[in-house]
Amino acid sequence: MSLKNKKEIDKEGLNEVISLSKKLLNVLYVFMIIGIVLLGLFICVYSGLIKVIVNILNVLAPLFIGFVIAWLFNPLVKKLTKKGINRIISALIVYCVFLILIVVFIRVFIPVLYSQINDLIASIPSVISKLNDVINEFVMSFNTKSIDLSSVKDSMIENLGNMIINYTNTLPNTIVNFIVVLLSG
Repeated sequence: MSLKNKKEIDKEGLNEVISLSKKLLNVLYVFMIIGIVLLGLFICVYSGLIKVIVNILNVLAPLFIGFVIAWLFNPLVKKLTKKGINRIISALIVYCVFLILIVVFIRVFIPVLYSQINDLIASIPSVISKLNDVINEFVMSFNTKSIDLSSVKDSMIENLGNMIINYTNTLPNTIVNFIVVLLSG
């Protein structure tokens, strides 16, 4: 080998190393950001700062929602004022129409939601039956003479059935709480 060949730089290899190091630095950068966020959350939780932030957000949320609603309806109010209607009256008209639309939406949405929940509850036995069939087929595919998986199968079926029943029992309360929170907002 000549001296010239030894001094040549492997450009492909160098580019590959640089590319790999850039990717590694990007991954390290992401982990560093995640670590800083987790450290900040840890400090906030253990210092009690989270409770203060939540209380401030609870106070500011209605103000922010009101600001957004006013900002969204401002073009409609401006159009009504250009037509010669007083600004206060045009704002009241826009808000009344908005409230009427919300009431109509709720009057249409609640019965549909109620029927959907009833359909879901009525279909639970067939869902549980299908889950039993799937679990039986799954267990039978692994079943051997030396291993008895019937207790595992029974436990899986019981746990899934309990989970579905608990879900359907808590679903109406969850929906009612969601609607109450939505309306209170």
